[in-house]
Amino acid sequence: MSRWSDSMRMIVSSSRPEACLMGFNSTPVFILTWWSLTKIGCIPAADFGFLVLLRHRVEAQGTWEHLSSAEYRDSYALGALGDTIYLLGGQMKQKNQYLITNSVERWSLQGGPWHSAAPLPIPLAYHSVVRRKNRLYVLGGRTPQVMD
Repeated sequence: MSRWSDSMRMIVSSSRPEACLMGFNSTPVFILTWWSLTKIGCIPAADFGFLVLLRHRVEAQGTWEHLSSAEYRDSYALGALGDTIYLLGGQMKQKNQYLITNSVERWSLQGGPWHSAAPLPIPLAYHSVVRRKNRLYVLGGRTPQVMD
């Protein structure tokens, strides 16, 4: 049985930390990683990007609507302000290696593509984001390590 914890309008599953539920003005948006969807057989791997945003449509007999997908990255953090979701930092695969990035992407529930936002001051992975008084704060994380 999955236990869910509610934190600042974001609900995260303790048994499936790669999935979360965000509420935007009574509109639930379920966020899943590519891994969790392909692992349970919901979608073929090539159908979506790594991060998948789905909306539950009660008026459409409880169906799920695909909203958007983001490019492959892991160890990222997600935050929300208003009707905008922010995807911050993480690791991106480039030329058979993983690079920690300072990239910030944003997506609006109004639709459309993901847009670049101001980058983080330093590349970060394995970090957290919290919202306080209409601002996002990035906490902790791992920076790239240089091996001599």
